[in-house]
Amino acid sequence: MVDKTPYYNDELPTLRFPWALKVSDFSELLLVSGHADVKLDNSTVNFPGDLIGQTKFILNQIAKNVEAAGFTLDNAIRTEITLSKEVTDEQLPELFRVLTEYVGDVDVKPAAGTLRLVVRLILRDCLVEIELLLAR
Repeated sequence: MVDKTPYYNDELPTLRFPWALKVSDFSELLLVSGHADVKLDNSTVNFPGDLIGQTKFILNQIAKNVEAAGFTLDNAIRTEITLSKEVTDEQLPELFRVLTEYVGDVDVKPAAGTLRLVVRLILRDCLVEIELLLAR
């Protein structure tokens, strides 16, 4: 059974996720590659201009992959979030709320991952891409 020990830092801002996470006693890793809000034919997005709609769509798709691989969100150890330059600072609190709710029932949250801002994602209308690393 995986052992996860979170570490927080009193000299850094308080996050909903730990600044560091020690992971031991695991035998398998699952890397969920970057998911974006794209239609099946990769032609366009499902939620144009809607950061939260895209995020919820992506998280739902990630959950399906996690389950198909026999993992659960309790196995999550790291997140990676990439945003297009179209996302504003004012949108970030709602994005973080949705991400926090997604792992709300997880006892030990995944490490606070990297948040990147890029010129664009796979499609011009994509606002967010999310990756997840899990261990069990």
